[in-house]
Amino acid sequence: MKNVLLYLLTAVMIVALYGAAFANTPDEPAGKKVFTDAKCSACHSVQTAGIEAKMKKKDTPDLGGIVTKKNAELVKKYLVKQEKINDKNHPAQFKGTPEELAKLVEWLGTVKEAPKK
Repeated sequence: MKNVLLYLLTAVMIVALYGAAFANTPDEPAGKKVFTDAKCSACHSVQTAGIEAKMKKKDTPDLGGIVTKKNAELVKKYLVKQEKINDKNHPAQFKGTPEELAKLVEWLGTVKEAPKK
């Protein structure tokens, strides 16, 4: 009986420690999730966040540092086709909620530009 109790106690402790280890892992930033869910990575990469564009096009930039180069409000308006950048509209209008757009642009503001090759 003592051995069974000791075995059960050990098993419970292992499960608790295993759960605690995974509970402390950092969550994915909300804006990064919006980026992937909205399929922005079909055309755009964010190399410093480990995201590679699925389609390799010459005219679609890596978005690392974009908010630093432009400003957050311009990027938001560009994504919903209220503003142009270089006299061009964004090819696809962002279809998420205003809250998701804010999270996306906030996250893009934290992403550094990839080093030049």
